[in-house]
Amino acid sequence: MSASEGQGKTRKIELDPTQKDGIGIARLYFSLLRQRFTGTLELDQPPPAQGRRMVWFRGGMPLFTDWVSPEYGLGEILLSRGSITPDQLNQALVAMAKGGGLLGHVMVQEGSITDMVLAEALRFQCHQKLLQNFAIAGGHATVDAVEHGRGTDDDLRGQVNVLKLILQGVTRHVDEDFVRADMGQALEGDLVATPALPRYQDQFGFRGDDDSILQDLSRGTRLAGLIRPGVIERRVFSIIYALWSSQMLRTGADATKAIAKGLTAGSVHRPEEHPASDPTIDPTIDPTIDPTITPKNPKGRTKPIAAPPPSPTTELEINLAKLEAKIEAQTHAFALFDLAPDADRKAIRTAWNTLSGRYHPDGIRAPALRARVEPVFATLSEAYGLLSNKEEREKLRFVLESGGSGAASEDTASVVRNALEAEMIARDADKLLKHNNYPRALPAYQRAYELSPDDFDVRASLLWCEYQLANRDPAATQTLVRNLDLLLTEQPMCARAHHYRGLAFLQLTNDRKAWESFKEALALDPRMVEAQRQLHAINVRNRASNRSNNNSRGLGGLRGLFRKR
Repeated sequence: MSASEGQGKTRKIELDPTQKDGIGIARLYFSLLRQRFTGTLELDQPPPAQGRRMVWFRGGMPLFTDWVSPEYGLGEILLSRGSITPDQLNQALVAMAKGGGLLGHVMVQEGSITDMVLAEALRFQCHQKLLQNFAIAGGHATVDAVEHGRGTDDDLRGQVNVLKLILQGVTRHVDEDFVRADMGQALEGDLVATPALPRYQDQFGFRGDDDSILQDLSRGTRLAGLIRPGVIERRVFSIIYALWSSQMLRTGADATKAIAKGLTAGSVHRPEEHPASDPTIDPTIDPTIDPTITPKNPKGRTKPIAAPPPSPTTELEINLAKLEAKIEAQTHAFALFDLAPDADRKAIRTAWNTLSGRYHPDGIRAPALRARVEPVFATLSEAYGLLSNKEEREKLRFVLESGGSGAASEDTASVVRNALEAEMIARDADKLLKHNNYPRALPAYQRAYELSPDDFDVRASLLWCEYQLANRDPAATQTLVRNLDLLLTEQPMCARAHHYRGLAFLQLTNDRKAWESFKEALALDPRMVEAQRQLHAINVRNRASNRSNNNSRGLGGLRGLFRKR
């Protein structure tokens, strides 16, 4: 499909930054990420495999490309990772020759690999192909905001980390001359990383020897101060350009003002100041990142909040101190406005009108109090801006539902990534559980639980798998029931826990309690066919038992034969 097809909004992008309105590949990829772009990017692949190629995006993240790279064939990737043997690859190729289909699908069907292994391999393949895009320094790209089917199938669920892609692509293919041509005079003045960098630093996959460069950029420096003995000059340019392209580096007068006001990456506290140098962090990890990444912090504050006085006297000061405490604790935007996460736009607007009228600096005459109110009002304005944006509001809701706090200091990308990864792992585990493959399902549920401990379905399934692999005696069954009861105390709406509880009571030959549990599970999830079957089986047994009891009452002879039934 060409970019001109479909009903989307099509734009032609000049890829030469020296030309008017030109933009480099790094900045283009980040721009699409910022927009949460869904659609296609069409660009020219240079020789020897020249041709017009397509990259498919969903939510700002690339997930598939038809870029030609013979060295990154799926079979070779799986072999190099030890995911398959040469014999398994040959068998899959023979099966493809006979019946057609895609190599990955065939290997999954044959049981050579799991859906998750395939997704990871496809993501790595896409990442490696897209790195070659950064060698393009001219021509044009076509961006088409059109809906497509890719990204909905299981084998395309591994979206590429754009920040890591940018840093690696710039490192491999962008030289000093290109950086100077694109950044121009911006390279000559002050340089300082924005407060967003500490939150997203892990996503870039910096090397340990980048630490000194990142430290200097976090405090504020100049290009000449970064180029010194022991530092690779090409690496300095790569990091500067990657951060600048990702809007996490201020330059020139803007940087000078930020340094003076303390609005720098170095002013943001982190438990580990530079995790890129932490040996416990694997630089090869390629996590899916937050699709709504933005250099500004809509849920936090943009300047230090003055400490509240020890004994507030007026009602305004008392309420102001409470707000300052919330901001200091980096409370999420809904809680800042005392709203539930499902609050609608009308409730959000009402809360904003109340708070903005109360804490607008223009309404405060006392200089000391006004100095405290100004940063609070700025934070409230940012929070209102976030909640007024439907996409941002839904993203925050998703984070909260996924077990995150929504705090500004929280690694929101990690929360979202973990929740999505846990969901995918649990989906594979559910398939194994359906076929009673408890030995393989158990570690999958354990991993999903580690990633998302607040997923009650995962917790219930984990308890069930552990029970199935243990000695299923009455004591173990009673323990299972107690653990499920504790889970249901936290989340009474977990249909899966009710279902497993019913199965446990069947093991204890307590049909009455089993029937109650299955009934509750079916009420919560009418699609739970197995619970419906168990209810039917209990009813059949009860009817048979009643007939047996009636026959055992001595109703023999003619009376027993002709009694009403």
